[in-house]
Amino acid sequence: MKLRDERGRVYDVGEGDIPSHEAFGRWFRAGRHRFALYREKGRVYLFYRGMLKVFERALEGKDEEESGTTASPITGRITSVKVKEGDRVRKGQPIMTIESMKMETVIEAPHDGTIIRIYRFEGDLVNQGEKLFEIEE
Repeated sequence: MKLRDERGRVYDVGEGDIPSHEAFGRWFRAGRHRFALYREKGRVYLFYRGMLKVFERALEGKDEEESGTTASPITGRITSVKVKEGDRVRKGQPIMTIESMKMETVIEAPHDGTIIRIYRFEGDLVNQGEKLFEIEE
């Protein structure tokens, strides 16, 4: 399973999977380390040594290719939108930039296609998980 953090970085947490129930939690042991994973409504919470990290499940392979909607990996302000509805884009092409805590995150096209709809525009504040744009092959 792959998880995406608030900065858009993806972590592979192994072959095991968290069941897709609405809410699920479990303690794990890896060597000397104990940690808990809790999943609720598309987010995964990791509890480790008194810290809490929040992740979104990163789509993989076929799931990512079939997903037409891209959500914001972070909370921040959109500083630029580089495309408009109807534009053809290539996988990896920059679509928009989000600034959070003086750091910029570039949101790229997940696959080749046409921008069907843009939900957020330059200057908008977005929360993590909000829809940004929709792309169709």
